[in-house]
Amino acid sequence: MARFALYIFLLLFLGSCISDSDETPQEVACTYDLGNQTLLPTSVTAFPYQNIKTVTFVDSFGVHKIFDVTTEKTSAKLRHSIILIDTTINGIYYKNSEIVNCMFSQSVSYTLKENGGNLILFASVYNDFDTTKPEKTVVDEAEISLTDNGLVASLFPYFNMRIDKRASTDNFTDKIESFGELAIFDKTFKNVFKNVFTTTQRHKVLYNQTEGIVSFTEANGRKWRFESMN
Repeated sequence: MARFALYIFLLLFLGSCISDSDETPQEVACTYDLGNQTLLPTSVTAFPYQNIKTVTFVDSFGVHKIFDVTTEKTSAKLRHSIILIDTTINGIYYKNSEIVNCMFSQSVSYTLKENGGNLILFASVYNDFDTTKPEKTVVDEAEISLTDNGLVASLFPYFNMRIDKRASTDNFTDKIESFGELAIFDKTFKNVFKNVFTTTQRHKVLYNQTEGIVSFTEANGRKWRFESMN
């Protein structure tokens, strides 16, 4: 669903009659204002990095990389705009209407920066909109982004999963592959997830709630798996 580059919204379509736009040039008033949202307590713990200072990863040769962890909690305004043209939804006819959903989204994010290197891992959990139309519902999402050039602006998401649908009834399904158990370099991890992509990705990321980022792959193919955190 949405990717945290937090506020990248997907263009949505209902047949040929509905087109979506993430841009609201003249700041159209909110049709539906969902107010100030907060993460569910269970969503906040989607990543185990609370009070963690460092996370260590290891490769197949036993080489270790240590990442320093910083935590940030924020609230930011999210807007989602959709244009409904000659369309009927739930018995209501829309001739040519712009519908804007708004809310203040809470996020908890963790930046894992390689000690002495350029790798940055960014793990975040945040409120997002579901896919219903015209009025949306709040859901909680977890996302992991990565860059290997040391620039936060270059972070790109390689894992995203809805961790709590809350009151949503949109029947959205993540493109996720799950593993009850997965062994990586002689260490076994449980309840692991990864996104399924239709194109080749520069990096690969695996996640579970116990270790957070279970493993990741650099652009050169070098794979790292979780070793410890403190």
